[in-house]
Amino acid sequence: MNYKNGNQSKFGGSCPALFEAVHPEVYRRNAFRIMGLSVEATPREITQRAQRIQMMQRYNAEATPKTPLALDPPPDENAVRKAVHKLHDPEKRQIDESFSFWPHQLGQSKTDQALALLSENDIDGAAEQWRQMEKSSEACVSMHNLAVLFHCLALDLEQVALSRKLHQKELAVVGKYWADAFSRWKALLDHEPFWSRLTARIRALEDPRLTTGLARRIRASLPLGCLSINAALAVRYAEAGNLEAVRRQLKIMRLWGDSGLSQRALRQACEPIRKRINSICMDREKRADREPTRADKTTREVIEQTQPLLAILDALLPAGDAMREAAHDEDATCALHCQVAYANKAENWRVSLKLLELALPIAVGKAARDRISENMDIVRNNLAYPTCWFCQQNPAEDEASIEVKMYGDVNRIPTRLGVQITWRHCSVKVPRCLECKKAHSKKDFAIGGAIVRALVGTAIFPLIGTLAGCWVGYLIGKNLDKSRIPKGVKPESAKSEFPSVKRLLSQGWQFGEGPST
Repeated sequence: MNYKNGNQSKFGGSCPALFEAVHPEVYRRNAFRIMGLSVEATPREITQRAQRIQMMQRYNAEATPKTPLALDPPPDENAVRKAVHKLHDPEKRQIDESFSFWPHQLGQSKTDQALALLSENDIDGAAEQWRQMEKSSEACVSMHNLAVLFHCLALDLEQVALSRKLHQKELAVVGKYWADAFSRWKALLDHEPFWSRLTARIRALEDPRLTTGLARRIRASLPLGCLSINAALAVRYAEAGNLEAVRRQLKIMRLWGDSGLSQRALRQACEPIRKRINSICMDREKRADREPTRADKTTREVIEQTQPLLAILDALLPAGDAMREAAHDEDATCALHCQVAYANKAENWRVSLKLLELALPIAVGKAARDRISENMDIVRNNLAYPTCWFCQQNPAEDEASIEVKMYGDVNRIPTRLGVQITWRHCSVKVPRCLECKKAHSKKDFAIGGAIVRALVGTAIFPLIGTLAGCWVGYLIGKNLDKSRIPKGVKPESAKSEFPSVKRLLSQGWQFGEGPST
């Protein structure tokens, strides 16, 4: 199911490369941070730095010089190789530049005072310089650098929170980092000089694979990209069972002020969870069809394996959300499917009822709940009638019961190849004893005998006509055979009055396995 927002950004189309890059490790996997390079690094400088890092790693020495927010522990060989690859891809490089620190003036990375302070791990000093220049710096570079700084610091603390619970003071700090980062990212969206500088930077790279349209796409995708990071964090916290951290992330996302965009980010982050539920359900339905005698265990597996996944969706998505409801109903319907396969084969109604009682609370939509409730009624009726339905006296016997096949909810969908017909079907077991089964068999024989005697009646009464003779002979034969059926036994047609059958008939269901095609 596609949940894309239909409203297009006023800044243009989206940027797939940005969405690929934004995740909770967006800064820890930033090529410039890994390599310890400025955003103005030349291809030659990139190659030289990579060679130096490889050599230092070989001799187990310090791999990188002092750089802004150097990683601890330092990146391994695989991370360096990926970083070099990204820096040789112009679009990916530009995305990483957007999430890196810029010099106050183009071409001055090596002499920029704030960047020098950051390299010495003087975060407060660098931040103070950018604050002083925030409202007057060329093209809002200081505002961008503060957004990157606070965003990076917030995510570094979130990495800690994934392994242990943050202290109260740490929670206050990370909350302030998020607020400072979001307020600046939002403000940058409306500052044309900043995006003009990004466009100029793209032109300066003089790479034919890049166009200035990339700046517009980054601008259009930035809000959803930023919120996608928090949505991914919320999923990780939910998977760890840290609901307090989940609520904290949802609160942070509200700082952006666009609930529709936040919901879109959350749905995208939940899509892998939704696919896992779908995969489990498809696999278990096939297994139940192959092994119906073991489908009771399969039903429990479905519920047990999807329960934590549904809990994640419930924690992240509000009640009434289409994705959340669809996942719940698919899971419940799968459990019903597996249970029906088991019930039809094993006819263990007590186990079937327990399975249905487990499935019902999972369902959210009316259609799914109604289907499970209908099956619960059928199973309860089977449990409630241990005696024969036709004589109301003798114990019912499994081999004597009548299997009534029914179908309903028929839909005819026009297609290019004709009409596609779908329907639901079920089997209702009407309890019957062996004596009533024999009586019904005698009745069938009696009717056949009555027809023969009708022919005899024709011969006896030739004077009143052939048709009248047949009718008189039939009545005589039928009355004679009544004595063969025990008194008080309902006819076999009384199966239509069995509660489960009667209820389905009242809802428009019909006898048979399906409609005629």
